[in-house]
Amino acid sequence: MSSTQSSSTALLRAFEKIFVINLPERTDRRQDIEKQLNSIGLGLDHPDVCLISAVKPQRKLGFPSIGARGCFLSHVSVLEKAISMSLNRFLVLEDDVDFSADFPRRIGPLSKCMQQMDWDMFYGYMPGDVPRADFKQEVHLALVSPETEVECLHFFGCSGRAAVKALPYLKAILNRPAGDARGGVMHVDGAYSWFRRSHQELVTLSVNPPLAVQRPSRSDIHDLQWFDRNETFRPIANWARRLKRPVG
Repeated sequence: MSSTQSSSTALLRAFEKIFVINLPERTDRRQDIEKQLNSIGLGLDHPDVCLISAVKPQRKLGFPSIGARGCFLSHVSVLEKAISMSLNRFLVLEDDVDFSADFPRRIGPLSKCMQQMDWDMFYGYMPGDVPRADFKQEVHLALVSPETEVECLHFFGCSGRAAVKALPYLKAILNRPAGDARGGVMHVDGAYSWFRRSHQELVTLSVNPPLAVQRPSRSDIHDLQWFDRNETFRPIANWARRLKRPVG
């Protein structure tokens, strides 16, 4: 079995389904995530890979930006889809994800370990304030405290039971104003951190070094810089971002 085939097999043993969030208009990101999936023996046409059309709302309705609201709604739609499919474990990839160069070597042992554990949420990188003393030394896994805030959801795993609890929690946040003491509208990664604090029975894992990083790319969440708004300079900005991508 080739390294790409073994990578895809190991990943799909840890996660029954892979959801990829992508705005239909961002064909550049869709092409890039296709290349990333191909590098580990998968693709957007694989039966266990589900492409989710990201939501693009017209109004921000209290969110920091329209893109932030769209990202939140897109993750809610993934939860709804996963629950409707009765999945036990699933992986969410945002379309700006880049797998680490050593992903094929590490995913096999990591997957085997995760299959033997009872976990609820998984981040493909380790937050800065998580202790580096791994409880699973051989695969560099660490437990993440419910009190630890975790930014970014570019490589995010979830159990079915956590999804069932998270969906109503996130929907409640959608209906509260920003700054509400119970948790009002905010970025979706922040909402998941609030959720984990409220459900301390859930087991969250992270891994170091990262299995995946965020690819430098024009944001759909934050307000655009002048060089991304300008049609002349946008290709130059995209070229410069590609130069920033980590090598091997």
